[in-house]
Amino acid sequence: MLRAYAKYLRQIGFALTPSFIEGTFNAHPRMARLLVQLFRRRFDPAAVAGAAEREVDCSEVASEIGQALEDVENLNEDRVLRSTWR
Repeated sequence: MLRAYAKYLRQIGFALTPSFIEGTFNAHPRMARLLVQLFRRRFDPAAVAGAAEREVDCSEVASEIGQALEDVENLNEDRVLRSTWR
């Protein structure tokens, strides 16, 4: 899933290289885990019964992602991470 994000960013003309994007995910494993968790909660049909519950689950993870982004010091890494979770 994270490789798909990197390829998506490349297709839309994101200026940073795929290897930099992959390195960013390696440098921030907590963010990588949270992005995978958010993806699963959004798109796994068996994860949550109702749409309202799914939205609550997703907003909780999104809040954690927002907090974790505050710890990213490198501006380019911040750009990569912010562009993958919205």
